[in-house]
Amino acid sequence: MNISEVLSAEVSPAFEQKQEKGFFKGIILAVIAVVCSSCIMPFVNLYEDVPLAMIGVWRYQLNFLYCIPITLYLWKKNKKSLDYNEIFTWTTLSEILIAASLTCIGSTISFVGSKETLVSHVTVLCNSGGVLLIIANIIMMIAVNRFEIIGTCGVVVGIIMLISDNSSKKLGGETNILYGDFLCIISMPMFTLAFIFNSRAIRKLPSLIVFHCFCLIQLCYFGVYCLTTYNVSTSELFSRDPQTGFFGWTQPQWLPLSTLVITPICGIIGVGSYIFMLDYFPVHIVAGMFLMKPFTAQILGCILGQDGLPSLGTYVGTTIISIGLGLTIFGSLKTQEEEIKKLEDYESLEMSLIEC
Repeated sequence: MNISEVLSAEVSPAFEQKQEKGFFKGIILAVIAVVCSSCIMPFVNLYEDVPLAMIGVWRYQLNFLYCIPITLYLWKKNKKSLDYNEIFTWTTLSEILIAASLTCIGSTISFVGSKETLVSHVTVLCNSGGVLLIIANIIMMIAVNRFEIIGTCGVVVGIIMLISDNSSKKLGGETNILYGDFLCIISMPMFTLAFIFNSRAIRKLPSLIVFHCFCLIQLCYFGVYCLTTYNVSTSELFSRDPQTGFFGWTQPQWLPLSTLVITPICGIIGVGSYIFMLDYFPVHIVAGMFLMKPFTAQILGCILGQDGLPSLGTYVGTTIISIGLGLTIFGSLKTQEEEIKKLEDYESLEMSLIEC
């Protein structure tokens, strides 16, 4: 499976029809996703003295548990329309496994980076994959509207302005902005590729079932890592220890944060909304939507005492990114209209030839 096949993969007529009719629903999901998922990094940083991998175990353990009733409901609702011959294949399994693996690695790297750099830098650099996808489309001569190109240029300018803003500062402790930014740049292609493979998987399964599979796979990754690298006993790992126990999230100091904020708001609603958006927008547009997160994340980071207030450069950069993203979305819609028109013209020509 090469990248051009992934980016230009054919979709079913039902999927295209859903994209065409669900624009406004997709926009609502985008707003919800941006606001909720912006909270992930600032709130996760509230887990003081908890190892990074253990935070991953807690997050994905709870996400998996919360998703069980949703998955059962969606499977029951859609079981007649699902193509089991296409679902239970090595291709589908590999798509979900690769996407989950890349997300796991990218998340770990970006969380390390978030300790060193500003929250706004983390969110904008990790989530710049939409730009890469549009550039890839141009290189491979896949249909791209001029508004997508103009919008992408605007997004790039906005990103440069935002990360070049030296006025905003991270509060508390020694930091290394350059090192943190570098880690986030490394994680960016991982998140991008994860989104590509994820977009293929949800054409065969309901979105949140794919998300549920993600949670299970990532829980296994983080759990195995803790079991093999932590210098603690097995009984301590499978305990409610607030720092090194798999069930430490049940302790009073972590229970409200874990069960009322990070899992339902940041995880199920935030990440789930982004996955749902893949039902209504192309993958490069959904990836680009992540660029709306920096300003919201920066404000929350300030409220939680992690970063300083954003300065003018952050406001201007975020505004330019928003305008560029709007142009990109408009261009993507125009591209879809052109593709549909070409298909209709081709079908009309084919019918004319048959009649002759």
